[in-house]
Amino acid sequence: MTMKLAQIILYSQDQHSLALFLSELMDIELEKLSEGIRLKSDEQSFLIVGPTPKSAGPSDLMLDFELEGKQDLEDFWHKFQFLKYRFELPDSQGGTMTHTDNMSFFVLQDPDGRKWKFSFRYPCDDA
Repeated sequence: MTMKLAQIILYSQDQHSLALFLSELMDIELEKLSEGIRLKSDEQSFLIVGPTPKSAGPSDLMLDFELEGKQDLEDFWHKFQFLKYRFELPDSQGGTMTHTDNMSFFVLQDPDGRKWKFSFRYPCDDA
């Protein structure tokens, strides 16, 4: 059986700000639809709707993305640092680069408080 994730639906108190932030961070075009704002690329699709349902509690969901190279991760981290300044996000929104033996990564929080992890895993040395 083959299964593919169709899209990730994100609830937001401010659809426009979140869509603009993610669009610029991930270089994804956005499209306004009657049900919300869609961000779609060849690899992923997000539908931003709002507001968050009253019954929903704080989200402990973390979206985890793996980049192809260490330089890609570092370039992406620098881009986030610029957007953090541009969108006036507090330092508590994250973005500290962490290095371990087998990976480098950083975690950020979007304007709605969701966590996003971006990482690069070092190739395994089977020697």
